[in-house]
Amino acid sequence: MSSRDRGSPSSSSSSLLPGIDRYNEKVKNQIQALVRVIKYARTCREDNVPSLIEEGLYLGSVAAACNKDVLKAYNVTHILTIASSLRPVL
Repeated sequence: MSSRDRGSPSSSSSSLLPGIDRYNEKVKNQIQALVRVIKYARTCREDNVPSLIEEGLYLGSVAAACNKDVLKAYNVTHILTIASSLRPVL
């Protein structure tokens, strides 16, 4: 019997445990998604006030666009969102 037949240490783990590579990739993708959500949430908390560009024109983040109290205080009536995956809040 060759060392290959006995499952020597040189044989790959993916041949011993079918599907483990797919499982690891799935977990890795989920962790990356969670990190993106955490970073997004942190940005929303830190950057929730728009900046005045000129009279009546503000520039801000998604968090600023969602801050209804500030929008009302600044008399903002329209919001333009440039993003591919966000739905309008108002």
